[in-house]
Amino acid sequence: MKIIVSAVLALIAGLLLTSCGGGGGGGGGNSSNGAQFSQTYVASATAGEVLSYTFDSVNSTYSYTITKSAYGLEGATSSGTLTRNSDGSYSPSESPSSKIYAAQNGLLIGRIRMLLNGTYRDVPILGVSNPSVSGADMAGTYNYISLNCAAKNYGVYSGCTTNYGTVQVVSTGASTATYTTCTTANISNGTGSCAATTTGALTHIGGGIWEMVRSGSANKSHMAALKSSNNQRVGFLDFNDGGAGGYGYGLAVASEQISPAISDVAGEYIAHTTAGTSGAFTIYSDSTTSHGLTITRDSPWTGIARTSSVGGQGYGILAGTGVYAYRNPQNGSGYFEIGMRK
Repeated sequence: MKIIVSAVLALIAGLLLTSCGGGGGGGGGNSSNGAQFSQTYVASATAGEVLSYTFDSVNSTYSYTITKSAYGLEGATSSGTLTRNSDGSYSPSESPSSKIYAAQNGLLIGRIRMLLNGTYRDVPILGVSNPSVSGADMAGTYNYISLNCAAKNYGVYSGCTTNYGTVQVVSTGASTATYTTCTTANISNGTGSCAATTTGALTHIGGGIWEMVRSGSANKSHMAALKSSNNQRVGFLDFNDGGAGGYGYGLAVASEQISPAISDVAGEYIAHTTAGTSGAFTIYSDSTTSHGLTITRDSPWTGIARTSSVGGQGYGILAGTGVYAYRNPQNGSGYFEIGMRK
């Protein structure tokens, strides 16, 4: 169901991800609110696409090319102009109601307009700049929040589910690695408590994009991650594996496990949702939000945060300033939210 974003944020504000603003944790230079710059990002769309997105606030332009597609859109391009908003974000000419936030040498969140099954849809995206190209830089234990659609969702997100868990990446060479996923548990404690596990191989195919092939499948999903200036890894897993037992279509936002100080979390945030809505909220230094909620950090394990609400338990990734991801079954099985600190 479609949720009005102010009501959604009243339930879930405060569940955050990743410190990657170019200066490590602690704010400063975290978004397009600062100096003007041009930067290209490897991005994942929640519909299951990988794209190269160039944000240029110097010339007030943007452009992108879809490089991996669940819908046969490889090579499709779009470009336009950016309009600066009073809150420091930018709105693209193709979708004036959308907002783009970008951090130089860090992260980008926003939306793109895609023609899917004959209808234009505004689809949330998450991008990373200068992503890791070596197995050693990819290796680590990540928390994740995921959106998985059993069939191609065409930006509607029916028949989709959200989940949370951990993924462990182990380097096996300069451009190869293996991974193990663990649903609803911390893989650092072993796989015995995982509701489900999968394994697979990662191979760098260029430009910081890693091909991800699940064991027992020939289908190819993708991963990208940024090793930030404070050595924290953050990125995404882009799913394009609709085969039997596969991951389906969608993405997971992933952040290496850390326990951040509240001083690295407090601030104002902008959000995009798979319900087609956007909004803003504030995290205060006492772990409360502008909507009167209290954040429970490092629960049920390090780097995960939760909030209880009628109809289901909400979980988010909490690991410092930057981008966050959130899911709550109460808001609909296909409800997924990503955002970024202003």
